[in-house]
Amino acid sequence: MATQFSPSERPNDPRAARTQEALRAAVLRLAATKRVEDISVSELTAAAGVNRTTFYRHADTAADVLREALYEDFDGIRTELLTIDNDDEHHRDAWFAVSARIAEHIERFRPIYEVGLGNDDALSPALMRMAAEHFETSMHAYLKRFPQLVPSVSSQASETLERASARFVAAGSVELMRSWVQSPALRAPAAYAAISMAVMPPWLQAPAPHGA
Repeated sequence: MATQFSPSERPNDPRAARTQEALRAAVLRLAATKRVEDISVSELTAAAGVNRTTFYRHADTAADVLREALYEDFDGIRTELLTIDNDDEHHRDAWFAVSARIAEHIERFRPIYEVGLGNDDALSPALMRMAAEHFETSMHAYLKRFPQLVPSVSSQASETLERASARFVAAGSVELMRSWVQSPALRAPAAYAAISMAVMPPWLQAPAPHGA
């Protein structure tokens, strides 16, 4: 994604911040009505009240802007995940709370997820990829912190297993999001967390072996 700024419009410049906020607000509005892939730069800049030259200092596509907006919220969930205490006797409770936070995120941006994930015949590949990439990066970080969680295999295959585990959990998390959005009667975060705990690998939710 483009991150170049002119000398008069640095990221810490109030004008740059206002532009970024305007673009994010506009893309969130538009992505609640159509897939992000279908939002043109012209449409987004008109909605945000910025010109195309300014837009391209911040991003290349509408999906880039949406990713930043969603990741800002997702990053808080990752922080919570990475502060789970290995020796916490309520480890599963901590995982339950993190899962519930994902449900709260979905509710916060539900119109966008309904558009992008609610219809199997019109899924948004960009939205699915955004979620999967963030989940995968989060799981990589978590498993790097607690490598003992991953079931043992030969040392030669350990790195592949860790990578595969992160991708497996990420893909499953996206499919859980899809299933949740496609079940509109289910809205309580606790219900989402309960389903997540039921389908995710048990070894992922257990405290790492002592000394990790």
